[in-house]
Amino acid sequence: FGSKIACIVLLNLLKLLAEPACEAVAPELAETVVRLAEQLGRQDFAMLHCFLHDCVRALETLRGRPFRAQAFAQFGQRCKAMMSEDGPGPAGGLCFELGPSSQRLSAACAGLAVVSTSFARAVAPFVSSFDFDALWDALLGLSLDALMWLEHRSAEPADVARIVGAAVRGLSRLARDRLDAGRLQAAPLCAQAELLDD
Repeated sequence: FGSKIACIVLLNLLKLLAEPACEAVAPELAETVVRLAEQLGRQDFAMLHCFLHDCVRALETLRGRPFRAQAFAQFGQRCKAMMSEDGPGPAGGLCFELGPSSQRLSAACAGLAVVSTSFARAVAPFVSSFDFDALWDALLGLSLDALMWLEHRSAEPADVARIVGAAVRGLSRLARDRLDAGRLQAAPLCAQAELLDD
């Protein structure tokens, strides 16, 4: 894809993360998003950090259970700038319509957890410790918040399971990569794993 097409396709695919109907193709959707983000990052290296940063901010926003969430503002603006020579670009950022139920929220949370984790692993050589820690904290916090929603009966058990499952799998894969690279100590990891078990 050229940069213009890649931007258009990627931004539209990101909108689908909040669609429960897309759950059946969630792995393929996440893989396509990651590959397109990588492609754009090869043309503008700063987009790699911008995309991961916006993923983390989106996860943090979703922890507040908004009915509507604005996400990927910085990345959307970079896409707009990249497309400007070919005509008007998309508006900065995306709007996720989540509504009062937990179904669309859980789809968005799980989808973003998979995308952010997969992307961080794909571009690991370029991810700073700060970026890694921010993603780790966002995923861990999302898991714990989702469990609180279940305790307060403000979310359906199946939706909470979807969120926690995606976040914990992401944490596990990130931890495995960091341990393999010798950049993460086992003791803090074990302590946080026990917290998740509780």
